[in-house]
Amino acid sequence: MSQSSTDPAGAAHGDGPPESPERREPGADRRGVLAEDLLLGQLGRCSIPLTLIFLMGVVRGVQGGFGSSGALVLLIGALVSGVATFLYALPTVLLSYGRRKQPWMPLSAVGGIVAYVFGLFVILVPGLWDQVRAPSLGGAGLGLFFLLTGFWYLRSLGRVAELARRIDRTLGSEAGPAERA
Repeated sequence: MSQSSTDPAGAAHGDGPPESPERREPGADRRGVLAEDLLLGQLGRCSIPLTLIFLMGVVRGVQGGFGSSGALVLLIGALVSGVATFLYALPTVLLSYGRRKQPWMPLSAVGGIVAYVFGLFVILVPGLWDQVRAPSLGGAGLGLFFLLTGFWYLRSLGRVAELARRIDRTLGSEAGPAERA
């Protein structure tokens, strides 16, 4: 009589069930490391404009108060967008390591939406609207800073999204017919 696939003794000998997350396909670790390195490099590039936006939020908060100058929105938005961008890329990395698709993974797309909305906010509100509301020469320089930083962040975020799509497409083409279903 053979051991059942749920028997712990069988799992200790490498006979675990094929749907176990510990059982990965050959080469999954190498693909996972490559995907992780590529995505982390792009995520690092996203963190630079977010850090600058965060620091400008601190400066605005110190100069004009954290409630009245929109500094709190910049501070919290930069932090939330950084986490959301990471969560957006996380399923791609996990899947590239050979992990099974989890029910929460499609929800990570919300992270991409949150990050894009914040990037557009930075461009439209401190970048453009503040200049329309109270134009000044110093404000124009600050508005240009927010415009460029917002575009920089959106461009970096677009690269993360494109890289994640390419990795997902590559993983989908390498999967067998049973894995794609």
